[in-house]
Parts: sequence; C-alpha cells; structure tokens
Amino acid sequence: MSRRLVALDMTKGTAIFLVVVGHIVSRNDIAPGAEWYADLRAAIYLFHMPLFMALSGMALGISWRHRAHLAEVGGLVAQRLRQFAVPFLAFALIILVGKFLAQQWVQVNNPPGEFFHSLNLILLTPIQSSSGFLWYLQVLATYYLVMPWLLQASQRWAPWALLLLGVLVQAGDWTPWLSLDLSAEYLPFFAGGLLLGQHWPWVQAHMLPQRSWPLWLLPLAAVLIYSDIASPLPKWLAGALSIPCMLSLHQNISGTLQRWLTTLGKYTLAIYLMNTAFIGLTKAALKPFVPWEGAWFNVYFVVLCLAGLLLPMAVKQAIARVRPAWANYL
Repeated sequence: MSRRLVALDMTKGTAIFLVVVGHIVSRNDIAPGAEWYADLRAAIYLFHMPLFMALSGMALGISWRHRAHLAEVGGLVAQRLRQFAVPFLAFALIILVGKFLAQQWVQVNNPPGEFFHSLNLILLTPIQSSSGFLWYLQVLATYYLVMPWLLQASQRWAPWALLLLGVLVQAGDWTPWLSLDLSAEYLPFFAGGLLLGQHWPWVQAHMLPQRSWPLWLLPLAAVLIYSDIASPLPKWLAGALSIPCMLSLHQNISGTLQRWLTTLGKYTLAIYLMNTAFIGLTKAALKPFVPWEGAWFNVYFVVLCLAGLLLPMAVKQAIARVRPAWANYL
C-alpha cells in the first residue's frame, strides 16, 4: 500500500479513537473533578464527524472507476446498501434487546422505551433513539443510493455539483426522518472528501505536503481554543479545518504509532458499532468497585478507551475465524 493510502488509514484510526474518547461519558454524566473531560469532548464533537464523513467520501473517490454498463453500477449500489443495512438492522436489535435485559440489573445509558416504539425510532429516526450512533450508516446508505449513478454520468462534474448542493441545502430545515437532516448537514464534507479522493495524488503533493501540517494545525487549534474560552464557533468551520490538518499530519507518522493507527483504521466500522456497548458494560462492571469521581476518572478514561477499541477488534477477529462472511459486515 502506498504511503498516501497508509496516511488515509491512519487518519481513520485517529478519527475512530476520537469517537471512542467522546463516548466514555454519556450525556451529562461527568464525574465530579473531571470537568476537563467535558472540554475535551466539546472540542472533539466540533470536528470529528465532519472529518469522518470526508474520509468516507475520500474512500469512494479513490476507489471509483467508470463502469461499462449501468447494471454494474446497480450491482455496486446493491452491494453497498447491503453492507450498510445488515449491520444497521443487526445492531439495532442487539442494542435494543441488550438494553432491555441489562436495565433489569444495572443503570443503562439512554434506556429504551416500549420495545416496538423504540425499534420504530431506530429505523426511522435513529439519532432520537436508544441507538443514536446508527444514523451514520443510514446517511452513508442515502449517499450510496444516489452518488454512484451521478459519478457514472459525470465523474468530473458530479462531485462539484454535489459540493454546491451541499452548501445550498444548509439553508433548509430538513426532517430527521431517515436521517435526512444529517444527510444534508454532512453532504458538503462527503462531497469534499470525494473530490480529495479523486485528486489525492495531486492534493498530497501540492496542497498537503508532509511539512505543511503546522500551517493547518494553527487555525484549527485557534478555532477549538476560542470555542472553549469564548463561544462555540460553527461545526462546519472546525470540521473543514480538521480535514487538511489531519491528512497532512498523518503523513509524518511512522513506526509503532503508524502500525497502531493503521490497524485501528482497518477496524473502524467494528469499533464504531460496538464501542458504546463495551464501554457501557465495562463501566457497569467497574462502578461497584471504583469511585466515579476525581482522580479515579483517569483510571476510567484509560480502561474505557481500551475497552471501546480492543474489545470490538477482538469480536471481529473471533467472528472472522468462525464466520468469515459475517466479519465482512464489520
């Protein structure tokens, strides 16, 4: 694999690590004496999902090739929709049933209501449900339902048209039904990532050379610091700045850290789908013995990060040994 694609995998690894860090504490359950975590999470939430969406768009831009027949495009769309639908439905049921059972014995974060009402919320408006993280798969499914056809029609101009459309739809008030509001919100980032992916060798050589990362880090840091000490700046600004910053920064990483981040990048979906469940289970196991306060939160921080990263990876590896086809959905 070329170094520039390794940099993309490493950036995905860092992005999923930030997702896990942001999931350690749910809602406003900040441990007394650990207010620093609230500031850290607020900074992460300003840019991590725009970055994720741009990386998803880059993956499509890098891999896209013109098909000889429209039937091939249809086959690609069907394949991708299946890759999103299977884990979406499987984890909707797993998380819902798991929370119903777990709440009999332990405190459950974001507990579900009546079973079929909760299931309906997950399917139609996942962000408002007990499995809010599934919105990401629903948004990707929406993009892949449309974008391959547009790329087939005009590989050169479709990404630019999508980027312009993404900017224009920000003025609309979109329904949360089927995550259409989030599809509109993140369309500029996915389309921008699509363009970066299509032109990545040129971008890497001329816009994001290895030593350019301080030039991108400074404005991103300024936005995050100002948002913390004054008032939050728009998510689109922090998100847009994070993309060149992270991509240029990761071209300078090598050695053990490169291997670790690349590995995390390859397990991104498995970690995304399972980190909250394992964080919740680990926290429930620790709370009877470890105080949720002060310096003890540092112990929680390390242990829960490791649980959210390593346990999903272990589950995928175990499934791959028994049912390799199933592991392809993670």
